[in-house]
Amino acid sequence: MELCKNFKICQGEKTGCGGCRLCPGDLCMNCNRMFNKSLKFIDTIECPVCYETTEGVIQVNCEHSICIECFKKCYYGIYKETNFPYSSDIEKEYEEYESFDHIPKTFLDKYPRIEEYEKECNRQYDEQEKMQKCNGKCPICRQ
Repeated sequence: MELCKNFKICQGEKTGCGGCRLCPGDLCMNCNRMFNKSLKFIDTIECPVCYETTEGVIQVNCEHSICIECFKKCYYGIYKETNFPYSSDIEKEYEEYESFDHIPKTFLDKYPRIEEYEKECNRQYDEQEKMQKCNGKCPICRQ
């Protein structure tokens, strides 16, 4: 599998099999669902949103161009990473479990702040999902 054509936006997701509507040959499923096309990237622009001169992308529904970071915020919202409440060794052990439901009660009893951490992460994911539903439009013309 190759990288999605929109890899600068979607963090290098792999493309699908190319044999069906859900797995287009040059886009990952996420980009196919959100944009339904390969985006056009520009080497250097002055972003009209943040005023930085950097690499940009042309908006999906219009011809306005903005920087990649502003584009990501527009489509994906702003996600603030929650800090894990314990050491990196405990975090590694925690990440070995498939999901929160698979964590043994003894582990949670030993590290009770993990439950709050999970709740906060889920709350932030929900907030990001809400932003994605209301965002996804050009910040300049709102198309």
